[in-house]
Amino acid sequence: MRRQKVQRLLISDPTGILYLTGILLNPMERLCVLAVPQTGECVLHLDKIMEIPQSGITAVRSNQLAQGVAQLAAQIPNGTALCVDDGFPARVLVPLLNLCKGGSVCLAEGCLDAVRACKDPWEQQRMREAAQVADTVMEQAIGFLREGITERQVSDFICRCFREKGCHCSNVFIVAFGANAGDPHHVASETAVLHPGDCVMMDIGCEKAQYWSDLTRTVYYKNVDAAQQHLYNTVLRANCAAEALVRPGVPLRALDAAARSIIEKEGLGAGFTHRLGHFIGLAGHENGSVSEESNQLAREGMIFSIEPGVYLPGKYGARIEDLVLVTTQGFERLNTIDKTMRIVQ
Repeated sequence: MRRQKVQRLLISDPTGILYLTGILLNPMERLCVLAVPQTGECVLHLDKIMEIPQSGITAVRSNQLAQGVAQLAAQIPNGTALCVDDGFPARVLVPLLNLCKGGSVCLAEGCLDAVRACKDPWEQQRMREAAQVADTVMEQAIGFLREGITERQVSDFICRCFREKGCHCSNVFIVAFGANAGDPHHVASETAVLHPGDCVMMDIGCEKAQYWSDLTRTVYYKNVDAAQQHLYNTVLRANCAAEALVRPGVPLRALDAAARSIIEKEGLGAGFTHRLGHFIGLAGHENGSVSEESNQLAREGMIFSIEPGVYLPGKYGARIEDLVLVTTQGFERLNTIDKTMRIVQ
C-alpha cells in the first residue's frame, strides 16, 4: 500500500475478505466492507443481520446502508487516498466519496490483487487437490458419453460427480457437441444430442475447500475427420508451446503470442477469439490476464490457465485448458489428465 501511495484499502468482494480475514460471508445486497489502513487494525463494516465467527476482527454494525456508509466515512480523514476492489458497489462508493472530501480513489489491482496472484504453499496444495478432482470428473464424463445423449444430461452428470465428492460447482457447464463447439461459451442444451463424428468440448470446474479448478478437454465420438484432426493438433501444439515458456520473469503476453502464432500460421487465427488464460484461486476467475494486452510478468506462485481454442461457427471447435503453477525454475501443470487426441468408442 505504501508503494502504491494508498492510505486505505476498501474491500467488498467476499473472496477478498476471506483472503484477508479467513471469514467467509455472503452479504448479497447488504453492506459489507473491510477497511484496511496502512497501519493499525482492520475494521469490518457490515449490516447488523450478518453473523461472523469469533475472529479478532473489529466489526462495526449498522441498521441501514446510509448509516453504515456514514460510519465508514467517519473513520476516513478528508484527503485520504482510497483503493477499492473492482466490484465495489456504486451504492456505497458514491455517497462515501460525497462524505470524504478531497480524497482520491483507485482500483486495488496493485495492492490486494497483486498479493492474491501469488499463492503460498498451503494455497498451492489446495489448488492441486481441486485440479485432481476436476481431472477425475473429466474422465468420468468422457466415460459417460454415448450416442443419443444430450449435452444437458452430460452437464448434469458432471454436476452430480462433483457434488458427490463434496465440491461446489455451477448448475450448467459448457458441454458442446459438434457445431455447438463453434461457440466458445456454449451452454449445454437439452435438445442437442451426440452423434458419431461429433467433437465434444467440455469446460468444467469446481470449488473444493474454497479453491477453484478449471479444465477443458475436447474429445471425438466414434471417429474424427482430417480437418478436425488438424485443428485439434494445432490447438494442442499451441497449448504445449505456451506452457513450455512459463517461468518467473516471462511476460504473460509472450505466452499468448506463442500460442496465437502457432494457430495463425495454420490459417486459423480468426477462430482464436479470446485471451489465452485467466488467473484463478478463491474465485474461478481472479484479476490477472494471460493476454496480448497484459503488462504482467510471471511470478513464482502464480496460478493461471493456458487455454487456446479455435472455433468455427456452425462447424466445430476445440479448446484445451490446463492450470499451471509458476515455480522457481519453470512451471507445474496441475492437471495431469491426458490431452492427446482421444476418440471415444
